[in-house]
Amino acid sequence: DSLVRAATFLRDRDDLRIVIAGFGARHAEMVALADTLEVDDTVRFLPYQKRERLPLSLSSADIHVVGLAKGLAGYVVPSRLYGILSAGRPVIAAAEDESETARLVREVGCGVVIPPGRPELLARTIRSAADGEYDLAEMGRRGRDYVEEEADRVVAMERYRALVRELLAA
Repeated sequence: DSLVRAATFLRDRDDLRIVIAGFGARHAEMVALADTLEVDDTVRFLPYQKRERLPLSLSSADIHVVGLAKGLAGYVVPSRLYGILSAGRPVIAAAEDESETARLVREVGCGVVIPPGRPELLARTIRSAADGEYDLAEMGRRGRDYVEEEADRVVAMERYRALVRELLAA
């Protein structure tokens, strides 16, 4: 709910919209929270995007927010992060500092990492991005380059095959 709560700190910005696509487990709760906080003008909810529309959907944002709940640091990298990077878009990762997600975003230079559960800091980071304090185009390019060079399915499969060959030869 940090993204919806962040909207309360962005009410003065008519040029910003927070768009949340899909119907996750907490969708109804998020819609109700947006209504309660009276941020309906800033936060928009879109239905699940069909697979063929996903590239258009991902590339339409200036910057994406990927949140990772506390306690998941060593376990997951949200799969949507790779879709965002392949679309050439930068990301704000609201994740614990020691998480794989934070490490990836920092090493690649494809976005900004902030601690999770800090809506005021998330709003400040969104505001900074909108005000041009980050080179969003360069961050997006770095993310796209990373996916093409390191995370592409063909590249990953070739590395896996090489590892299997190496293990079989041993």
